Amino acid sequence: MTDETTGNERWYSARLLYEQLLLESPGGKELADAEPLFEDKLIVFRVKEGEDVVAKLTALAEGANDEFEAAAGNWVKWVFREILEIQDISAHEIEDGTEVYFRWWTNPTERDFEIIREIHGERWWLEADGSSGRGEG
Repeated sequence: MTDETTGNERWYSARLLYEQLLLESPGGKELADAEPLFEDKLIVFRVKEGEDVVAKLTALAEGANDEFEAAAGNWVKWVFREILEIQDISAHEIEDGTEVYFRWWTNPTERDFEIIREIHGERWWLEADGSSGRGEG
C-alpha cells in the first residue's frame, strides 16, 4: 500500500476499543448473561489538511460497527466504545516496514512483559521450537 502523503495530507494510526454484544435476535435485546468481550483494534487512516482528525476517526470507527449471525447461530453485535490512542505517522509514505504504532515502556516489570507479549490466538509465525525461523546470517 504505497501512497504519497502530500503536504495536504497526514497519516495516523489509532487504537480503538470495541465491545461485543450477544443479542437474542437480529436487532434484539442484549443477552444479560453474556460474558464481556472487548477488542483492541489498530487502524491506519489519512486526514486531509483542515479535516478534523478526531471527527474522521470517530466516523471510521463507528462505521465499523457490525451486527451478524455467527457461525454458531447466535447474533453478535460489535460496537465502537472508545478511542484509546492516536499517533501521527511521521513517514511520508506507507510501505513495507513503515512504523505505524509504538509504545515505550519505562522500567517494565515482569507483569508488564507479560502484557507486552499477550496475543490473540496462536503464534503462527513461529517455528515449532518457538524460534522465528529466520536462521543465522
